[in-house]
Amino acid sequence: MRAYVLLRVQPQETTRLLHDLEQNEHVLEASLIHGLYDCLLIVQAKDFESLNAAVLEIRSMPGVLESVTSLIVHSWQRRAA
Repeated sequence: MRAYVLLRVQPQETTRLLHDLEQNEHVLEASLIHGLYDCLLIVQAKDFESLNAAVLEIRSMPGVLESVTSLIVHSWQRRAA
């Protein structure tokens, strides 16, 4: 089970948070973005309960001000040429 997680982060905490997220086994990808949110994550776990626990852990990290989580129900990926 996978989800997109958007984070709003305190500006002075962004670099440290990205480093900390790298240590989290459930975070497959973390991207700094511009807009209403500062970071976009792809999070994966074996089931909903594990995914929920991973997201709650991420939300409690220092510097995280707000989060939005969207479960991925179906996806595909275009291969680069």
